[in-house]
Amino acid sequence: MDRNELCIELCRSFYGIPDAPRNIHDEVLLLNFDPRNATLEAEYYSELILEKWTPVKPLLWLWQMFDNSPLNANVWLGLKFRAMLAPTS
Repeated sequence: MDRNELCIELCRSFYGIPDAPRNIHDEVLLLNFDPRNATLEAEYYSELILEKWTPVKPLLWLWQMFDNSPLNANVWLGLKFRAMLAPTS
């Protein structure tokens, strides 16, 4: 599975958004979950090497979205989730 699509699916589950959006609010949230629709700070710098950045960006976006989700309140889960993501990003 594409990392961008994986990020969207995991964010959907973090925030409890159904598979089929029920309203415009759900549709906008799904667009916000896609890392291709976001700009992270590193992308503002000209030194960025796109070939290295492209595979890592969805994982960094997923990390940030997890930190902003209600699941982040569970310290044990947060540590396990970050430990799982860290070696791949």
